[in-house]
Amino acid sequence: MKEILQRLVGAGGRSASEAAQPRLTLAAFGKHPGWDDHLPGIGVDTETLARVKQVLYVSGIGGQIDSGVWEKLDAEKRQEGFDHTFLWLSPGHVVLGNMWSSTDRKGRSKYPMVVCVDGEAVTAGFLTVKAKADLEGLREACKASTSSTQVTAEWDAAQKRLRARLRDPAHPSTGPWPSIEARRRFLERREFGPERLGLLRVLHELISAAGPSAAGHGSRPATIVGGRSHHFRAPLGCESGNEAFLLWTAFLECILSRTVPLWLIARGGVNWLDVLIGEPASDYFFCLQASPKALPLATEIPYELSPDLKARLQELEAKFLFMDTSKTARSETSLGRRAAVPSGRTASEAGKTGYPRRKEKRGVFIGVGALLLIAAAASVWWFSGSHSSISDSEPGAQNPTNDPQRQLILARSAQEKKYQSALKEALAAFDGKDYARAIAQANAALGIKPNDPAATRLRDEAQRQMELVSAAKAQEQKYQSTLKEAQAALDGKDPARAIAQADAALGIKPNDPAATGLRDEAQRQLGLVNAAKAQEQKYQSALKEAQAALDGQDHARAIAQADAALG
Repeated sequence: MKEILQRLVGAGGRSASEAAQPRLTLAAFGKHPGWDDHLPGIGVDTETLARVKQVLYVSGIGGQIDSGVWEKLDAEKRQEGFDHTFLWLSPGHVVLGNMWSSTDRKGRSKYPMVVCVDGEAVTAGFLTVKAKADLEGLREACKASTSSTQVTAEWDAAQKRLRARLRDPAHPSTGPWPSIEARRRFLERREFGPERLGLLRVLHELISAAGPSAAGHGSRPATIVGGRSHHFRAPLGCESGNEAFLLWTAFLECILSRTVPLWLIARGGVNWLDVLIGEPASDYFFCLQASPKALPLATEIPYELSPDLKARLQELEAKFLFMDTSKTARSETSLGRRAAVPSGRTASEAGKTGYPRRKEKRGVFIGVGALLLIAAAASVWWFSGSHSSISDSEPGAQNPTNDPQRQLILARSAQEKKYQSALKEALAAFDGKDYARAIAQANAALGIKPNDPAATRLRDEAQRQMELVSAAKAQEQKYQSTLKEAQAALDGKDPARAIAQADAALGIKPNDPAATGLRDEAQRQLGLVNAAKAQEQKYQSALKEAQAALDGQDHARAIAQADAALG
């Protein structure tokens, strides 16, 4: 009863002002040697955490175990056990979790142990970076202990540390986000193949799963705002799972409505992750122990691609590169609840992807771009004279060519085409490192759509890159000039000046081989010059003493000093 009351208070007992405040709630459940059976749950005090436990553990993993699908897989098609990190995003909540293979006190090991943190009114960037250490620390503490009391104490300590992070001004709840350089590296990863074929295949799969209504027209990618759930597997696209979560979240948010739940699951030791869009069906978690032999990466499936897909991907890339990062990853302001999204895929689809067969469930993906374009096309058709009830020859009929509404539609359509063309050329110039042209084309787009966010960010980034290129050129010129002076000094037998100039060049280009080699040679020559000077001074001193001895009729000493000079 106490746990139920706590959950009710945790889920729905917060006032509107409290709900706007960031909160981190830590939970642990699953199999652990400190309990005879399933650990019922420590800290499962929010509706979201209860939902995660039900969807992931009870229905998802439990469903796969009960059906025996993992045991039926051939050895090459199964990756046995659990070693996963997951991120779940839904409106107002971000959940980050770890799960690993474990046992209960009786040695039963089919289910994992799970620890996760529910972040309310925080971003995925904050959670993946700032809460990572506490989550991994709790995981290691749980693995090292067989005591339920110790696990509970470790959970309590970790929960207090997480709450302290929210009070620390050095850890804002807005959190970090991948830089434009990181996003560009993501797009250029070799795992996506030549001409980003892998990303084209991912986009094809998303549009195909969405259905015809999401396909859109022209070059604008559709925005999926709801509908049935979907799974695909893709390369990490970077070096770590947590960074992959943020990059794929940013990429998918250029396609998906933020009201659509999103699961990302990465397994340790592999270079791919699983993406679950919408409310996942139980058998979507088949992916947890399925190797690419059972569930191939979408980037490796040889789909027949639509010819206009490249244009859609290009626009999507522009949105991804120049997105407003202050409004990404289900930010802290999106606290509204949404209706559940129906899940499911057809049995025929299951056969194609390697999933166990499942019941077909209804759902509709809506392409906002498609609907707008269809509406515009219908309007043009209506006013173009194709509607049979209006004829130019009818007395009193309005001439459609003079209709203000039609003229407005046509004018807006023409402006939109000009804007898209300018933005496309700006992006192509940016990709080709022609930043001056990118700025000019972005400004042309802004002349059509003043203050447009995408064009503004593209222009600003092009200006920044052009400034960096200009600064790099100036540094290169300075370096070359300094290196030239160093070489001239060395050739002029002035090794001290050569060393000074070579050091100046190394200040511009640290560890530069040419400047380093020149400096080392100058130091060697300076050493030889200094040694020769010391020898000359020693010779002159001995010769002077020999002469003084001879002048003083001390022939024996004169001979000794003369021999020293000859030495």
